[in-house]
Amino acid sequence: MDYTRSKMEYTDFIDEWNNGSEHITAHTSGSTGTPKPIHLLKSDMLRSANATIKRFGLDKNCVIASLLPISSIATKMAIVRSIAAGCRYINLHPSNDFEIPEHIDLLSVGPSQCDCLIAHPDMAQQIRVLLVGGAELSLKRRDALLALGYDLYESYGMTETCSNVALRHGADDFFEANEGINFCLDNRSCIVVEAPAYGFDGTITNDIAVLQAPDRFRLLGRYDNVINSGGLKIHPEQLERELAPLLDIPFYIVGVPDDKWGQSVAIVIEGSQDDAQKASNRLEILTDGRKRPKRVIAMAEFERTSSGKIKRKLP
Repeated sequence: MDYTRSKMEYTDFIDEWNNGSEHITAHTSGSTGTPKPIHLLKSDMLRSANATIKRFGLDKNCVIASLLPISSIATKMAIVRSIAAGCRYINLHPSNDFEIPEHIDLLSVGPSQCDCLIAHPDMAQQIRVLLVGGAELSLKRRDALLALGYDLYESYGMTETCSNVALRHGADDFFEANEGINFCLDNRSCIVVEAPAYGFDGTITNDIAVLQAPDRFRLLGRYDNVINSGGLKIHPEQLERELAPLLDIPFYIVGVPDDKWGQSVAIVIEGSQDDAQKASNRLEILTDGRKRPKRVIAMAEFERTSSGKIKRKLP
């Protein structure tokens, strides 16, 4: 992204925030289809911002920044947090190769941008709290960031909920709700957001979870991604976590039609046909036949959203 354009988008957002309307227009991420415009109440955004400010102890002396595009809800909310806290917002250039110009109290990034932080360990001294969102952070990246001393949080939320409604800290498996938020599950075991003080109260998601308490849950995967192989329900996201130690290239799991089982597992890798063959050889150690990918498909480059989330599809 051109930095001049980034500054213009920042100015445009500030103008929209101050235009007297009760809402701003944002767009869904587009990971499951075409991005859709959505109206967000400014009152909801401020309430959400204040919950984050309280959680991280932000005040007028702090600095907030985001490395994601201003079109993303993560960056819009980072700006609103700075407005609500009365502190400074740094308009950084969205990139996977960046520098941190000064101390930042709360930095929002996408998973792919963590590679730059890991490659430059000194950056950890300049960032008080690192907030990762847009897609799930791999265990390899998470462990590397924690080893460098980052106070790491992963966010759960979506454009419709004004970014995060829950956060996962460090190596915790469970997300903890923000103030004023609870969760329940529908008949699919998918999360329903209970937020009586917000306009998005009752938001139904396609995220399958296990509740530990009304304000704590562990994600299993997306309902619309579940693979039904002869009655065995396979969550691609869970299987991806199992396979991650075996593969050193980006990949994702999808279901493909199978005459015998209805669906079977396929793995799509970002790389060449040679990479696909190497991946296939490494996956031979899997003992559960129905979980072992029946096909390994190579794509030269994955299609991703502006926040770095992979758009899962068959080539």
